[in-house]
Amino acid sequence: MVDVIRYLIAALKGERIQGNRPKHLSADDSLPIVPSNVMLSNGEVCHYCGSATHVKTKNVVVGYSGGSRGTSIRIAKGMSVRLGAHRAAPVRGDVQERTPGVLSITNKRVVFSGNKGAFDKKITTLSAVTPYQNGIAFQFGDQQYPLETSEPEYVYEILAHIVNSSEDI
Repeated sequence: MVDVIRYLIAALKGERIQGNRPKHLSADDSLPIVPSNVMLSNGEVCHYCGSATHVKTKNVVVGYSGGSRGTSIRIAKGMSVRLGAHRAAPVRGDVQERTPGVLSITNKRVVFSGNKGAFDKKITTLSAVTPYQNGIAFQFGDQQYPLETSEPEYVYEILAHIVNSSEDI
């Protein structure tokens, strides 16, 4: 009965509750082991698997601006010849490309599987992790991988727990 009320309140607030997953991990909590679509090696276990969207911002031509000048000379009824010039300059703008996929975090790797923007990186090469309100960004060397996810704080806590426990890496 308590769970039904908890799910109802979460639905009214627009939040999502997945099973009995804790909202936060303390230093004493052990990491959950969850099923995943990732091919695991010996001694590797998956601690997080959930939907995510890879977001890539591109600067592309979104239109043209400019004008023309010149004159039209009428040759016959309904037919004219235009003499002059037309100049158009491309207008560029940022466009976001979103690719849905699955984010999996194991004790050894961070894996995003999707049609575009997929990556498979070792946790030991992780330079930085930046959680945002609606997502998280992983930095591996000079490459950044921004992902939208519904639970960025939880993903960050799992990664911090893995990195801080030296026996898992």
